[in-house]
Amino acid sequence: MKQGTRWKIELFAENARVVKKDIWSRNAMMLNRLVALIYTVKGKQVDNDSLRRSSDILKSSSGIFTAFRGALSIYVAAMSSFKGDPKTQLDQTEAVYEMMRDAGFRRTAFLIMVANTVAVSTEPGNYQATVARMKSFYDGMKEQHKFYVGADDYMYAAMLALSDADPVQGVEKVGLLFRELEPELSDKNGILMLAQIMVAAGMTDPAGAKRVLAIRDALEANKIHHGRSYGLPLLGVLAMIPGDPGSIAQDIAEAKALLRAQKGFGKYSATEQEVILDVVAITASGYADDVEGGTVAAVASAVTINMIIAAQMAAAAAAAVAGAAAAGAAAAAR
Repeated sequence: MKQGTRWKIELFAENARVVKKDIWSRNAMMLNRLVALIYTVKGKQVDNDSLRRSSDILKSSSGIFTAFRGALSIYVAAMSSFKGDPKTQLDQTEAVYEMMRDAGFRRTAFLIMVANTVAVSTEPGNYQATVARMKSFYDGMKEQHKFYVGADDYMYAAMLALSDADPVQGVEKVGLLFRELEPELSDKNGILMLAQIMVAAGMTDPAGAKRVLAIRDALEANKIHHGRSYGLPLLGVLAMIPGDPGSIAQDIAEAKALLRAQKGFGKYSATEQEVILDVVAITASGYADDVEGGTVAAVASAVTINMIIAAQMAAAAAAAVAGAAAAGAAAAAR
């Protein structure tokens, strides 16, 4: 395991403890760890003062953020806390969100998350053009794969929009990769997410698909079960980083064992899928640090952060819905 990966695993465990005992203690453990993960992949210690300022600004907002709380507020507050002026960052996120709504995207918590990603990834002068490109990619994907494209694909459409891919050619390449990978991978929704990530990263030649499958085989050989649907994009993230698939998979296995040994990450405290998501994000960011300046490494780092956040947000949203349903059933029983 790379020394940088070991350091980040230990940093992640410490960040998670700091977040848990301070301002986010009222939230679910998984959401606390989301904040810790955002800081860790950037190689930073959690700054609770900045988080608190961003959170207070968000809570006092009378705009779009009032309709979305919980997981969304944690994500947006954490991302905005890296900026010297979180109020400006939140205003820019709202501006992008309104552009996306005007373009026809549905009003969901996913959309605000994507708006924040666009706001922090490009300059204000590029917002409108990026939203237009995102709409082109999304509509193209919807036309070709209408049964598998939904709000959880907004993030992938944004990744494509922020890349150099041409919308028409990009959609065609996603379709080609989808058909190439479909016989080998079982979950069509996950395959589509994976294909979009690959196109955003420029991995569109036959070697890209072969490397993805080599990564899958190496993970299975090391007893790392990436899962289906949201797990499949992990293959794309790992395929982007340089190195032998077997060595990468071994690093993942060692990092997973180290994280499991940390307080608060035992088998009764964190699910297997959550640990694998976290470990992939941290390991990939460590590889990207080693080859800073490379185009693929830069894309891999950005995609890793966004993909892991998207997956955790989706899981958190599902947990929130299940919790609300359980509470409603309990109330009805009384």
